[in-house]
Amino acid sequence: LFLSEILDLSDNSLTGLIPEAVDNLLSLTKLKLSKNQFDGSIPKQIGNLLDLETLDLWGNKLGGTIPVDIVSCKKLKIIDVSYNSLHGNIPNDIKSLTSLTVFAANRNTFVGELPWLEGVDNLDTLDLSQNEFDGSLPKSYGELTNLRNLHLHKNKLGNSIPEEIGKLTKLEHLSLQLNQFTGELPDVFWEMKNMRELELSFNSFKGQLPADIDDLSKLELLLFNDNQFSGNIPVSYEGFGNLEVMHLQNNAFTGSIPDGFQMLSSLRHMNLSGNSFDGTIPHLLGEATKLEVIELQQNELEGFIPSDLSSLPRLQTLNVEGNRLLGTVPDGLCDKVDNGIL
Repeated sequence: LFLSEILDLSDNSLTGLIPEAVDNLLSLTKLKLSKNQFDGSIPKQIGNLLDLETLDLWGNKLGGTIPVDIVSCKKLKIIDVSYNSLHGNIPNDIKSLTSLTVFAANRNTFVGELPWLEGVDNLDTLDLSQNEFDGSLPKSYGELTNLRNLHLHKNKLGNSIPEEIGKLTKLEHLSLQLNQFTGELPDVFWEMKNMRELELSFNSFKGQLPADIDDLSKLELLLFNDNQFSGNIPVSYEGFGNLEVMHLQNNAFTGSIPDGFQMLSSLRHMNLSGNSFDGTIPHLLGEATKLEVIELQQNELEGFIPSDLSSLPRLQTLNVEGNRLLGTVPDGLCDKVDNGIL
């Protein structure tokens, strides 16, 4: 046992404390205890496992804090302590673990400012979501240039997004929703061309969307709802061929809904409700053939419901309540209602 390199007890129903004698396993490289019912605290003796590369404790009932002794494990590449009841501050000395590629501490009750991680250049995934962190997004996070996944949603973070975040050109998933961020998004924000999922909803962001937003051509998920964005939305969406979900509801957008939406060949869910859009519903929406949900309620739209929407083969939800529309519902849409499709 003393020569064991991997101890994997995950996905059981083990209870009690993690034994302090775990440091007898001096050759251990992977300690995987996830999805059990361990309680108590993380033993500081883990810091004696100098060859440890993976520490996987997620999905238990662990309390207390992350012991600072853990920073002695210089070979650590993966730390996952998510889905526990850990609290307090994350030690800033965590930045000395320069081999880290994954640090996940989501779904706990950590407080204070986000940890400074300058020097952790190999970090690929940082998930500190669903805690009680406050303060600002550190400018130093812009130096984590290998970062692909940054999840900070559902905290108490505020102030504006620093320009340095635009350096994260490998970033694919950014979730900042359900915080208290303010201000306009920096111009460099739109240079992160590898972005696939961009989630900024339920903050107080303001300003207009750039005309070349479709330069984020890999984007699949765009959640900007429940902010204070304003002005006209961009006309061209030619580069958004991968976009599947667009939520812009509950902002202060104005102007007409652009005809360019028919270029969104992968779009399934579109929610523009709760804004001040005027003009007519563009009939070219009928060419976005993968649309399943169209929500346009609570705007200032006029004219008729275009019959072209009847040709959308996957349409399940059409909500246009609270506008200034006239005329009758197109026969094709009535047929969908009669058949229980819409």
